[in-house]
Amino acid sequence: MTMQDETLRDKSRSAHGDEPEATGEPNASFSEQSQRRFVNVAVITCVGLLLWLSLVSYQNMEKFIDATDQRYHAYRVSRISQELLYALRELESVQREFLLFGEQGDVSRYYQVRRDLREAIDRLQSDTAEFESQRIRVDALRSLIGERMRVIATRISDRRLTPRDMTKLSLDPQAERAAQDRIQSIAAEVRNTALRTLSDEHLLALKNRQRFLYTFAFADFLALGVITTLIIWYQRSLRLRDLYARHESEKRFHQVATMTGEWFWEQDAQGRFLYSNEAVKAVLGYEPREIIGKSYFDLFTRAARERALRMAYSQGDKRRFARLINHYQHKDGREVTTESTGIPAFNDQGQIVKWRGVEVDITARRLNEEAIRERDEILRLTFEHASIGIATTDLEGRLLSFNPLFCELLGCHAEDLQGRSLWDLTYADDLSPLQERFRAVTWAHKPRAELQSRFQTRNGLVRTLRVRFELARDAGQRPKYLVLAFSPGTETPQVVEGPPPRTGFST
Repeated sequence: MTMQDETLRDKSRSAHGDEPEATGEPNASFSEQSQRRFVNVAVITCVGLLLWLSLVSYQNMEKFIDATDQRYHAYRVSRISQELLYALRELESVQREFLLFGEQGDVSRYYQVRRDLREAIDRLQSDTAEFESQRIRVDALRSLIGERMRVIATRISDRRLTPRDMTKLSLDPQAERAAQDRIQSIAAEVRNTALRTLSDEHLLALKNRQRFLYTFAFADFLALGVITTLIIWYQRSLRLRDLYARHESEKRFHQVATMTGEWFWEQDAQGRFLYSNEAVKAVLGYEPREIIGKSYFDLFTRAARERALRMAYSQGDKRRFARLINHYQHKDGREVTTESTGIPAFNDQGQIVKWRGVEVDITARRLNEEAIRERDEILRLTFEHASIGIATTDLEGRLLSFNPLFCELLGCHAEDLQGRSLWDLTYADDLSPLQERFRAVTWAHKPRAELQSRFQTRNGLVRTLRVRFELARDAGQRPKYLVLAFSPGTETPQVVEGPPPRTGFST
């Protein structure tokens, strides 16, 4: 039996009032304990392994770093020795050029080579200061080079004093050759000594590095094995815990859905019911077992089936849907309107394997909305076709709405009254009584009042109208607006001679 079948069996038992067996909790508890023990052992092992590996790595790495520094030092000493000999040869070349050409020689080049030679001997002495034998050789080399530089400087100075007579210059080729050979010999000894040290230390560094790599590889394989085992056990424990958590979540969801009265269902990709909770009985009058295996089309009304075929629950439409209105047929034959929300579940290939959704019975709400719409339509027709003029105003007397007969009584069009106040339309002599009655109804908590007042029409007539006031209140019994009913008064319309005392219309 698959896990899905087991879940559906538990749901079916719950749907019939049977509590699911609590077999997952002991297993989950045992799994948690096993996982905790294993994780503790694995962590201690890995920490010990890492400490040992760190110690070995540190020892070998320290030796390797020392050997690397020694190699870099040897290469640097060798390079400086070569630079020193090259600078000395360059100085000899400058000397010969100056002796041949005199003042035409490049004096700036001579001074530059002298500076380079001094810098090279200083760097060589600095790099060999910690080795006694090398320090002695470098000191001798510095002395010989200094002596050679003084000889060359003296010759160049003499050549500048006697530019036309080179016979006065003291030249001893054998002595110069011997000095050069001595300098080259000492420089070669410094270089070879550094390279011999490099060779021994480098071999030692390679051995240490090889030992370090073997140790590190062994530790890696061991740590990889431990971590792999830990991951396998951890994933297994997570799967068990997820299964238990999902079972508990579905159980809680089923209980919540049952308490709220919402119809929770599962359907396959073709729309056949796989699961339904007990709420379907309250919504459609069916037991859950009666609709399992049926298509949702079988429960729709005849008129709703064709519309539903073009909407959701198909492989072509893989989107979730919300607040979808469905029209079902109750078991007793009446129509039931529901609001449906659903979401698809996919397999690894991206195909829909099932739908999960919930239905809420909105039949009563729909009937109430239809009744409200009918009532609003009746009120609108009554307002527009009433045999008396009707207008509503705010608590300050500004017009909010009015029907066509109100406009007819005042002899004006609806656009003429937009933004107007009731006081703009009242004849001046009758303004105070009308306002007093208006305030009495609004603030003195009189439910209604009636009086007769004159109003100025657009065509210049003064029309007497009977006005009835009715106060409308909000849910908190606070004054909200007034409803005024206008009917013809007892006096006949009369023309006012001269300019009207008060009018709200522009001439």
